[in-house]
Amino acid sequence: MDVRECRVEDLRSILAIYNDVPIASALGKHVMIAGIDADNAASIRMHERLGFFRAAHFRQVGFKFGRWLDLVFLQRYVDQQ
Repeated sequence: MDVRECRVEDLRSILAIYNDVPIASALGKHVMIAGIDADNAASIRMHERLGFFRAAHFRQVGFKFGRWLDLVFLQRYVDQQ
């Protein structure tokens, strides 16, 4: 995947999350939660730019490709502006 493809994929992810907020609101939801691999700094940054903040950090809760992974939970209040 080249740089342009990565940026297009990032844009799709941003639009998907951005579009989920009014859907969550219409369903009466109060909070949206994202669970992200702690090493995925780009995804964490993207979510923070969309109004998410870090809520929890779980250490060594996943095992993949021969190593333990940490999981970060981020949350965003649906009704925030």
